[in-house]
Amino acid sequence: MYTEAAHHDPSRRQRLLLALALLACLLLGGWLRLRALDLAPQSLYRDEAQNGLDALRVLQGERPIYFEANNGREPLLIYLLALAVRLMGRTPLALRAVSLVVGTLTIPALYWLGRELFGPRVGLLAAALGVSTVWLLNLSRVVFRAGLLPLLSALALAALWRGQRLRSGAWMAAGGALLGGCAFTYLAARMIPLALGAWLIWSALDRQARARVWWRGWALALGAGLVLASPLALYLLQRGGAGRTAQVSILNPAISGGRPWLALATNLWRTVRMLVYGGDFIPRHNVPWRAVFTPAVGLAGYAGLGWLVLQAKRCGAARLVLVWLVALSLPTLLAEGAPHFLRGVGMLPALLLLPAVALDALLSHLRGAARWAALGMVVALLATSGWLDWRAYTRHLGSEAVYYQFETGAAELAAEVNRQLGQGWQGEGERSAAEGGSVWLSHRLWEGFPSIPFLVSAGERLVLLEEGQPGPANPQVPLLALLWPHADQQRLWAALPGGWQWRVRPGAFERGDLESEARLLYLVLEGSPAPAEPSAPAEPSAPAEPSAPAEPSAPAEPSAPA
Repeated sequence: MYTEAAHHDPSRRQRLLLALALLACLLLGGWLRLRALDLAPQSLYRDEAQNGLDALRVLQGERPIYFEANNGREPLLIYLLALAVRLMGRTPLALRAVSLVVGTLTIPALYWLGRELFGPRVGLLAAALGVSTVWLLNLSRVVFRAGLLPLLSALALAALWRGQRLRSGAWMAAGGALLGGCAFTYLAARMIPLALGAWLIWSALDRQARARVWWRGWALALGAGLVLASPLALYLLQRGGAGRTAQVSILNPAISGGRPWLALATNLWRTVRMLVYGGDFIPRHNVPWRAVFTPAVGLAGYAGLGWLVLQAKRCGAARLVLVWLVALSLPTLLAEGAPHFLRGVGMLPALLLLPAVALDALLSHLRGAARWAALGMVVALLATSGWLDWRAYTRHLGSEAVYYQFETGAAELAAEVNRQLGQGWQGEGERSAAEGGSVWLSHRLWEGFPSIPFLVSAGERLVLLEEGQPGPANPQVPLLALLWPHADQQRLWAALPGGWQWRVRPGAFERGDLESEARLLYLVLEGSPAPAEPSAPAEPSAPAEPSAPAEPSAPAEPSAPA
């Protein structure tokens, strides 16, 4: 049974074992996340690359409190990315390293949250689940600001509950500050005041619970959170507009078909069942349609949910987890495509506690040999579940869906440009202008894929071509032109320098999110002056009229990547 008075500090021997187990979880979780970076193509989806472009703006001296591009984004991730780019350069790894560190730190944060709410064993079980659960594992690889919310919210709730338990104003203020920091992570954090307000009201309506709440401490925490979040909140109020929220809301007739209540009921059913069946279908967020947990762990999660409902009358921590799940599920319940693993990311710390609570309750009700047998079964369950999650995720990272959904072709184009210029990501090292060649790049490609201007530094030897227009005269050799393959290039062909050797080849492929067939992303034209051929001396004669270069023939279309 969980009550506020049930929290006991472990013995010295137990603390040592817990520390070793937590360290093992941390090391394994970090290794898996680092390994995941190697198993997927090096690329950046447009939302990730836009974050990188805004990080470059920060490095150039701009300090916005909110980034307006790309439907608007909270700033914390972008400032962290700016630091990483400063240290590691303009590379995909620099951006993904931030997510890797944040995702790894979420593991001990889950332990602390579980320990403060329900005891050290629940904390350790939650941390173990966080090591390889695909949802959290993927958030540790992608460069989305949503990945910050589980870490900060877990830390905030743990600090608040510690302050409540110890009647510590310092801990309550720290928890409130962390809550305010959540506002700078992702828009789903706007549901946090609703969750805490519901918990306080629920506690106030119950006489016994009301007596256990440290109201002065909570007032201090909410005041600290408000002070920290108010600059951003005021900016957003002045800005107005719902942005992306209105576009995907079930209140939008284009989304719900004019039947929002039916859409809500459908989303609710899909969200409730996601622990064991039918998770997010978007390959950038999840292994498509994979449930949050493996079946056995998912059933334990439902058991934990039921157990918390039974304990809610006497346990404030149980009430907190329940209202948190409801409030933080609203961003995905009220939008299209539920369950959506970015919009619903705020649920994640509470979701990982559910199986941990059930397994802890099982162990608590057994004694002697039965408890040791059950402990062995729990370890085997976690190990098996972790292996299944990791196997599914690694297969997913090598899939065609990941290749296209993260716009790998655009990153391959950027690498080609950098190799030609001898600079930047996957270039051959710095070269002088005299040593390197020049690059002509379709302006449509440059503007259409944010990963290209993030990964490629613009300079004198990079020329952006408008569609169908000829390149500049007397290009520096060798020349590499990367062209939009579906444009009319007749004027470009006609203006190419004469007496050069030309080679045309296909570039990488692309495929849209809702498309089934891949298409050529860019065409590569390589040129350099033809070497002079030695010949026998002959009588001088008048020079012949120069002939126009032959028009390059269209290349055979290669097969899409497997």
